[in-house]
Amino acid sequence: MNNSARFISIYEKYRRYMYSRVSSVLKEPHDIEDALQEAWIRVYKNLGKISADDGPRAMGYMGTVAVNEALRILSKNNSRPDETEWGTDGLDIIEDISVSVEMRIINAEATEELESSLNVLDDIEKRIFVMKHAYEMKNTEIAGILGISAAKVGMKLFRAAGKLAKTGKGGGDGAEEQ
Repeated sequence: MNNSARFISIYEKYRRYMYSRVSSVLKEPHDIEDALQEAWIRVYKNLGKISADDGPRAMGYMGTVAVNEALRILSKNNSRPDETEWGTDGLDIIEDISVSVEMRIINAEATEELESSLNVLDDIEKRIFVMKHAYEMKNTEIAGILGISAAKVGMKLFRAAGKLAKTGKGGGDGAEEQ
């Protein structure tokens, strides 16, 4: 398979996943587009290191590239405040920074609690549960990425939800396609 065909195959398989990762960091549509463009350029340049059939490794790489590009753009945007943001002696920025720090602390605590809750799941159940609920992927998309049937994805989601329900963490049965 030539590079163009490999890239198209990888793009089709991971485009929604990459979008969900980038849009979880960035909110402005033009920033999301910029991050995705840069991420896909990096993927293309490193095509020899990626296999569309590599499952979790390829998915991890794609997610890392997407988030890193999103964070780079977010950092660049935050380092260049608008002249209107300076307000009166920069007090508006100080307030924004304190809110941002508070939100990061809250997000870190929530992430830690979620990771702790998901420890009752085995590795494949955890990956499927995260793809379904964090990235809002359909069972068929998850199945395509992991190389298993959509029915098996539904079964794993159902079992994961049962395990989480026993610990009081919930999450629905996840077996529906949506």
